[in-house]
Amino acid sequence: MTERKHILIVGAGAIGGLYAAYLAKVADVAVLDTNRAHVEAIRQNGLKLAGCTESVTKLAAFASAAEIGKRPGPRSFRFARRSKAAPCS
Repeated sequence: MTERKHILIVGAGAIGGLYAAYLAKVADVAVLDTNRAHVEAIRQNGLKLAGCTESVTKLAAFASAAEIGKRPGPRSFRFARRSKAAPCS
């Protein structure tokens, strides 16, 4: 039996969230994002993807590295966060 990998995704925006949801099918995934409201929503409702298909993925979410504590050594992927620019009209 193969041990599941542990993966930490840094940045749970559009791209990081997409990777987290898909990788969670084959690994234990956690996300780290500085947007506390986003992290709380993921904790309460799971990570929701919508588009051609919709899915909800339950995974660990953290707003700071201090919250993570001691966990098995994850592989880490970093995705660029969008700037805080005004939304498109």
